[in-house]
Amino acid sequence: MRDGPSNDPSLQDFAPEVARDFQVILRGLKSFMHSPLVRRHLALTGGIALHVFHSEGNPSRLTQEIDFNFRTVDIEDESQSLEETRNQIDNIVKNTLVELGVDPDDIYVDPLYPLSRIGGHIPVGIKGQTLDLKFEIGYIRRIPLLKDTEVTLENKFGIDSICVRVPQLEEVISSKIGALLDRAFPRDLFDIHYALQLLHDPLLLRKCFIIESLMVLERPIWELDFEDIISGIGYDTALVNVLPIASATREEFTRMKDAVVRKIEKMVKSLNGEEKEGIESFFSNGKVDMALLDAENVLAPSVSKHPLLRRRVQLMEAEQEKHRL
Repeated sequence: MRDGPSNDPSLQDFAPEVARDFQVILRGLKSFMHSPLVRRHLALTGGIALHVFHSEGNPSRLTQEIDFNFRTVDIEDESQSLEETRNQIDNIVKNTLVELGVDPDDIYVDPLYPLSRIGGHIPVGIKGQTLDLKFEIGYIRRIPLLKDTEVTLENKFGIDSICVRVPQLEEVISSKIGALLDRAFPRDLFDIHYALQLLHDPLLLRKCFIIESLMVLERPIWELDFEDIISGIGYDTALVNVLPIASATREEFTRMKDAVVRKIEKMVKSLNGEEKEGIESFFSNGKVDMALLDAENVLAPSVSKHPLLRRRVQLMEAEQEKHRL
């Protein structure tokens, strides 16, 4: 089967221009994944990983960007080796955008560590319309919380085959929860509500959730007011535009908020004594005690060395030093 315009019923519920743009994005993803360097180092994450590669049915929402996490345990932060690999990957992104029709002179780059954001406007349609496609590659989540898996998309959305590495579902959900508590975006709320309905392992999710909370929060997770954070999230037209037509009404969105608050609160209440002690130890003295945080030993062996945990400890130490002055 050749790639091309699709009458796939899984896209027929979406606005035609949104479905068209999504197919262009998938063609770009397929081209990008041809590179052995990309396949070796990058794990697809974000909405496209959740709604396309972790979902067996029709997608609940489409996306207009491609997100990856760089994965290599043995490359040190900001080392020469990391910089060289990053430059090679950036060039592959640019070549992919050119293949899709972007003028090389119009490619924009935001190279600030730890995120590389590269994009451009792809001609689509017949009326001068363009698709602003962004590749975002994060370089600080180099250590997976769980072992990444390979997933192949076969004969869907007008694409014959794409094989990608993705984080396990529980890690995707936990990172979405971390993002929600940090930035309170409507799409994160929608994604969490959707993802928690998929088959997942509650223990793995709780462990990933614990580590995620240490990486992104400034205090223990149980000190947050989830209802206060989530109740303020507005009904967003940018989200509605990538959902199936006539789905997710304002009333449904309100119910989603209530459901997600209850789910997160339930997960916090499920923390056992050792886990709570490990969390308190981290925020009080910067110690990552995996014997307390992961007594079941289900997380990846190198999690305690995660760059985000190290950065959080450095930020806490800097804050303590500031108060001592």
